[in-house]
Amino acid sequence: MAAALGRPALTAGIPGQGAAGVGHDGAMDAVFALAWQYAAGQLLPEDLPMAAAELLAVGEVSPALCNLAGRGEPTAELEELFREAMAELGVPVPDEA
Repeated sequence: MAAALGRPALTAGIPGQGAAGVGHDGAMDAVFALAWQYAAGQLLPEDLPMAAAELLAVGEVSPALCNLAGRGEPTAELEELFREAMAELGVPVPDEA
């Protein structure tokens, strides 16, 4: 979907994310990569709903992830939902430096 907006998908370049399909390991790689991108400040709050939608598209599902994917307005709640979704998926978000 992000490619349709003229930018690469947030999960692009992650092993297992090819057009042929995504296995669970590839989807988990995407989850870990997004957690690190967020901690490094490379994933902005306004990008979180699209990132959540992309994780849903590769087969990762959690209640907070679904809630986050449905959001449109950038608010502090987006960051809380992202952290909650990562916790539900068993992926800790590294502390920000």
